[in-house]
Amino acid sequence: MKPAFRSLTMAAVLVAGSASWAQAPDETIDEALERCQRIEHGQPDEALALARSLLARDELADDPVRRARALGCRGWAEAQAGDTAAALATTDALRSQLEQIEAVEDRVPLLRRVAGLLQRADRTQASIEVLSEALALAQGPGLDDERISLQINLAIAHSESRNHDTAIGHYQRALSALDARPGDPRRMPVLYNLGLTLRGADRLDEARATLLELIEPLSAPGLEIRLASLYSALGSIERARGELAAAEDHIARSAALHADLDNPAEHSAMLTERASIALERGQLDQALTHARAALAEAERAEFVSSIRGALAILARVLAARGAYPQAYGIQQRYSEVSDDYWRDRLETRLEEAEARFGNERQARELAELRQARQEQDFALRRQQLRQWVLYGVAAAIVLVGLGAFFGQRRHTHRLRRLSRTDPLTDLANRRQATEWLDTMPESTESGWSVIWLLDLDHFKRINDNHGHDVGDQALVELAMMLQRFGDNHGVRTARWGGEEFVLAGPVDHAGSARRIAETLRRAVAKLDLRDRTGRIVELTASIGYAPLAGLNRHSGQSRWEPALQVADQLLYRAKQAGRNRSYGIWPVEGRAPIQVHELGAAVRSGQCRLLEGSDSAD
Repeated sequence: MKPAFRSLTMAAVLVAGSASWAQAPDETIDEALERCQRIEHGQPDEALALARSLLARDELADDPVRRARALGCRGWAEAQAGDTAAALATTDALRSQLEQIEAVEDRVPLLRRVAGLLQRADRTQASIEVLSEALALAQGPGLDDERISLQINLAIAHSESRNHDTAIGHYQRALSALDARPGDPRRMPVLYNLGLTLRGADRLDEARATLLELIEPLSAPGLEIRLASLYSALGSIERARGELAAAEDHIARSAALHADLDNPAEHSAMLTERASIALERGQLDQALTHARAALAEAERAEFVSSIRGALAILARVLAARGAYPQAYGIQQRYSEVSDDYWRDRLETRLEEAEARFGNERQARELAELRQARQEQDFALRRQQLRQWVLYGVAAAIVLVGLGAFFGQRRHTHRLRRLSRTDPLTDLANRRQATEWLDTMPESTESGWSVIWLLDLDHFKRINDNHGHDVGDQALVELAMMLQRFGDNHGVRTARWGGEEFVLAGPVDHAGSARRIAETLRRAVAKLDLRDRTGRIVELTASIGYAPLAGLNRHSGQSRWEPALQVADQLLYRAKQAGRNRSYGIWPVEGRAPIQVHELGAAVRSGQCRLLEGSDSAD
């Protein structure tokens, strides 16, 4: 398996930093912010201290742009130091801060920072979507520089997604634009990432030639961490070319630099490559030592790509030593980590990308659901036909025939129930939910029908910090509460998927819809959940909701689909606003139907009211 090398930071400015890390007395806040960004890659501890000192200043409390910049520096310093959880928490804070910033020239570079942090945390798809949002905003005059950076960032993200040809094209176009900008510091990171992408595309000679250009410029003081990564990458390329002596020389240089650095993710990549070289030379004891050290560093960094790479080489080394039971165990763990990795990437798309692509995803999923339901209905009809055939054939032996018929019918009913019930929570599943949503009218004599979409906040952290069994327990406890809640408030409940649940029912006015959302949100926060050690597990939820009436419906859509799409967007808005809150809309009667993709314009024009709820808002 090829080792995973991390790309250089998006829009990194590779300049040596100052030797003083606290804000100097004669240094302005803007100068301190610029210095923080310069040193966040090579001296993350110092950058973190500087970012914290800046965030503690009173001047930043009412300055959302500068505060966002300080959060971006803190987040990247945390990521570079290997504290992925802290970096993601800071990313959430940065995204919330962006809600207060309207100027495009300020939002675009900050969105780019968010995308860089998401990319560093292995949230590649979410990163691409944020970058696409930023690029759409950066089409005005005076933003040429930002467009180049966004092209570079998109190239990095596509490279991480293994879309190598697309990424190489982006890099080459960026380099062409940078040729007209002598001395632009982005040229080095573009060359570095182009070299890695060429390596991923197995264009080894081009990759080697590209990366060799960078040894001299990256030898400047303050860039040791990047030079160490460069030597690791060159070692990987030389090994792939069969040049083991050259590979060992590059890796030895990287190891010497890492002796004075503390970046566990990059250190793990170097050790993984060192283990691979030792394995090819038949030096199994050394290979085992390096592979185990690589795994320890990857686990310290909590970086999934590094963990997978270290597990892969460790399994190969153990197998080469004849330790097959141990190798099998490591391989099993590699499979589990990989399964979790891909599952997490799919789950994060639900939370991170719905503002831009949520409607398309819903439409696709609903189409797939309709097809699955049609196939199941066909199978059930075929099963019933078999029952009647069986009954007719068995008529001569009535008792046996009737026993087979009723036994088969019970079996069919059981299959029908299982196919419509979520096995963990015993709530209706998505298939059953769509069936009763299909029968729900847009309005009743007393009011309108409403859909509420609820999603647990930071559910992955619960699984990571307390274990998947506690995560399952949280879903079960929530489902029991939702069942009671539904009975008390006259609404139906279902598990829509993952930690997402749907409720639907009639209300008499907007205030009732908001009251149900807020009562539900507070009920989630009051759930008493504890892990195996007795620690309290805090639960909160974000909620989006919308009525079925007053929304524009496209041909072929069920009457409830636009409401679900709007609830989906509002749920994402609640996540972006800080979580543990609810948002809904309520159309103004007599106005034109609301376009699902134009909620903001509908609110501004008075077509609908935006309903908001949170503890801070009450």
